[in-house]
Amino acid sequence: MKLLALQCPHCASSLTPDEHDVVIACPNCKSAVLLEEGGLRLVDDHVAAPSHKNPQAWLPFWGFDGQVNVQSREAQNNKISLNRWISTYDSQSFWNRASRFFVPAWDIDLPQASELTRSLLESQPTFQRIDRPDTAIFQPAVIRPEDAQKLLELAIVTFEAARRDWLKKLDFSLEMSSPVFWVLPAEQKKGRWQLLAKSTRRYPQ
Repeated sequence: MKLLALQCPHCASSLTPDEHDVVIACPNCKSAVLLEEGGLRLVDDHVAAPSHKNPQAWLPFWGFDGQVNVQSREAQNNKISLNRWISTYDSQSFWNRASRFFVPAWDIDLPQASELTRSLLESQPTFQRIDRPDTAIFQPAVIRPEDAQKLLELAIVTFEAARRDWLKKLDFSLEMSSPVFWVLPAEQKKGRWQLLAKSTRRYPQ
């Protein structure tokens, strides 16, 4: 067993991560530190500009650039119909232009994580990156990039299932870039997280 010195790679301050933490903020220099079996390393955190002053929280996400390639899509009733034609056309059109994907990485329940992932999948936002404010202390990330991709796959299926043709089977593949660690401002109302990041929608809904 290899023992790791839990010190920030940037300022050497002591770190006290919880058992399931993957990325934490150094309490001294605020650097994002990735915890790996082989050691600790700094992560280039992409901080999104807030749309409101003094957001309640800063939340970690894994971001990917990539492409969803749909090999086949089968509906419950696969006969030719207007609903099937519209759904197939909408599906092909959307995945031809969708290229940005964001997955929640903090300790959040699966339904909310899936909901946020689908929302960001549909809106395809471009976030304005800023220098990290002193107040932008993000919640620890507990989801690894490989697990984030699994959640993304689930979101893609549920996104397609919401179309009007009663999805039965979907075969697709993902071509993803290396993950990018994003920190987005947010607030929680009635137990639901709402993002407060400045963004532009790359494509209309």
